Amino acid sequence: MYSSVSKRLDVVFMGTSKDSAYAQSIVSMVADALENHEPLTHRRLFDWHMNLFENKAGIKPKTIGAYRKGPEYVMRVSGNIREIIYEAVPP
Repeated sequence: MYSSVSKRLDVVFMGTSKDSAYAQSIVSMVADALENHEPLTHRRLFDWHMNLFENKAGIKPKTIGAYRKGPEYVMRVSGNIREIIYEAVPP
């Protein structure tokens, strides 16, 4: 993550952090949020959503970069007992 941020800010990072597509996506989204002073549009919101989930490993929502068309089931892990809770999330 540090190397992605340092590249974006054009700062030399002397650590040994790996760069990743997910970290670059997060940095891109945060930079857009801070630097783009235009009103928030649906397209921009969808782009941020894609940045959050496109390069992320693991569980992803079925719909990325768009509004949900209906309820979607999500999994949440709670506490150390690894209890899995499925719930329908309304659109």
